[in-house]
Amino acid sequence: MSEHARLPEGWTAFSSQADSTHTTHWYATSPYPVEALKANNGEAAEPLCHTVTAATWAELHAEVTAQIELYEVLTGEEDG
Repeated sequence: MSEHARLPEGWTAFSSQADSTHTTHWYATSPYPVEALKANNGEAAEPLCHTVTAATWAELHAEVTAQIELYEVLTGEEDG
């Protein structure tokens, strides 16, 4: 992962291993209390995920960025 740009602080990334039937996928776990945010914000928070997934590192960054943007809208905070 060192050849890739880091995810924002608090996010943890990992990848699956490719095999004969599956390609490598990237995953990132959220630092946010997703269930609490969903309970407090209802339908607006439904797109928040504990874990996002993508086929490439660049796509993973886009997914994480979308999660951060939604978090900021829901909380009125910037993620730093």
